[in-house]
Amino acid sequence: MNSSFPYLEFMNIAKECRSVLINDILSDNASELYDALYDGINRKVLFETKLQLQELMWLELHWKNIEDKINSYSFSERERKRCLSMFIQWYGAFLKKWGYEEFEINFVEERTKILRDIIDVSNNWEEKKKRMSVFFKKGKKEREKKIEEIREGRYKDGKKI
Repeated sequence: MNSSFPYLEFMNIAKECRSVLINDILSDNASELYDALYDGINRKVLFETKLQLQELMWLELHWKNIEDKINSYSFSERERKRCLSMFIQWYGAFLKKWGYEEFEINFVEERTKILRDIIDVSNNWEEKKKRMSVFFKKGKKEREKKIEEIREGRYKDGKKI
C-alpha cells in the first residue's frame, strides 16, 4: 500500500460527500435542511437542531464511505490496521475543523473509542461496525426527538420545560 493512499482516498471521500450534499440541496433531497430554512417556525433551537441533524448525517456519510473504501480493497491485516489508523487520524482532524468540541466531544470520543477497538480487535469488525451504526442512529433519533419536542412547545429559549 502506498503511504499516500489513505490521504488521497480521504480527500476523494470528502470531495464525494461534499458533492452529495450539494446535489441533495440542489435537487431538494435535503429535507431536514429545507425544513430548518423554510419551515416558517421561527425557533432558533429548532433551526439549529435541524441543521445539526443534517450535519450529523453528512458526517456519517464520510464514515460510511471510509468503511466502503477500506472494504473494497484486499488489504493484509497489517495494511488494513495502518490504513484505518490514518483514516481515523484525518477523520478526527476533519471533525475538529468543524468545531465538534462541546456536545460533540462525546461523539468524537465515542467514535475514537470504537475505532480504536476496531483496530485492536479486528476479529470483531462486524460487531464494531454495528456499534458505529447504532451510535449514528441514536444521534439521529435524539435530534429528531428534540425537533418534535420543540414543535410541541416543550422548549423555551433553548431550554426544555
